[in-house]
Amino acid sequence: MFYGGEWVRRNGKEIFEPFYERNVDCSAYTMTLGAEAFISRSNDHSDQQEATMLDKDSTLVIPAGQFAYLLTRENVKIPEDVFALINIKNKFKVQGLVNVSGFHVDPGYNGKLIFAVFNAGSKDIFLRGEERIFLIWFSELKESSAQYAYGKDGIKKIESDLMNQIPQHSASLSSLDLRMRKIEKSTTDVKRSIKAIIIGIFISVVAGVALKLF
Repeated sequence: MFYGGEWVRRNGKEIFEPFYERNVDCSAYTMTLGAEAFISRSNDHSDQQEATMLDKDSTLVIPAGQFAYLLTRENVKIPEDVFALINIKNKFKVQGLVNVSGFHVDPGYNGKLIFAVFNAGSKDIFLRGEERIFLIWFSELKESSAQYAYGKDGIKKIESDLMNQIPQHSASLSSLDLRMRKIEKSTTDVKRSIKAIIIGIFISVVAGVALKLF
C-alpha cells in the first residue's frame, strides 16, 4: 500500500532534511536540485570536465545527448518498514530528460540521492539550483526490514568513482547529426583543396605550353 500526502506531511520532518510542507505533491514529495552536478563531456562544448557547484541562483545546462549526475539538496532517511520509489517530474520528462538510474530507495537508507539522467531531447535543458525536479513516493512494508536494511554510509557528494563511470560521448541523434555535419564539412574542405590543386596544375601546364609556343 502506498502512503498518501497526509502521511508524508506527518512524517516529513523525520524523513527529509530540510523539509518543506509546500513540497508535498499529492501522494509524493518533491525534492530539489542540490549543490553539485556532473555532466559528461560534449563534442560541441568545452573539454573541461569537472563537478559543477550550484547555489540557488546558479543555472545548469545539460546539452542534448549528454549524461549527468544530479545530487539532491535533501538528505533522505527512509524508515526500515518503508520502501520508496523515485522519478523525475513530468515537465522535465517532456523536454527529454530521462532518469537512467535506479527507481527505488532501500529501507534504512540515510543520505542524499544521486539521479543519473540523460538528455534524450534535441535541445539543451536548463535547470536552476534548488529547482523542484525529483519525486519520491513511499510504500508500506508488511514487516520491518531492520535485519536487512541498507547498512552502508549514505551519499553526501558525487564521488570520483561515479564521475569515472559516466559515458564520455553519447550516440544520441543530436550528437550523431553533429558528427555527420563535421564529416560533411571535412569532405567539402578536401574537395575544395583537390579542386584548387587541379586548377593550379592545369594553369601551370597551360602556362608551360604557352611559353613553348611563343
